[in-house]
Amino acid sequence: MSSIDVIRVKRERLVERIAGERRALAESFTPWRGAFAVADRGVSLARYLYSRPLLVALAATVLTVLRGRRVLGWARRGFALWRAWRFASALLGNAAARESAS
Repeated sequence: MSSIDVIRVKRERLVERIAGERRALAESFTPWRGAFAVADRGVSLARYLYSRPLLVALAATVLTVLRGRRVLGWARRGFALWRAWRFASALLGNAAARESAS
């Protein structure tokens, strides 16, 4: 067996070992998938807000001006609208997936 063949065999073994280690690592992180998704959304939101300082300043100004119960009322309305948007987008996404599968 030439030295090239020896190197090739070692490489194949290493590639197989690495693939096994990647599978094991992926399986060990499966329970954390939801938490990572939430953290990823939080990072995305922070980047979005960081790139739009005027929007953040405007929101802070509105909250300062409106104060108290009005802020809570607007927060409730905003949350309800956000939930409705997520529900509608999920419905539309499911409908589009079903239609493309047909």
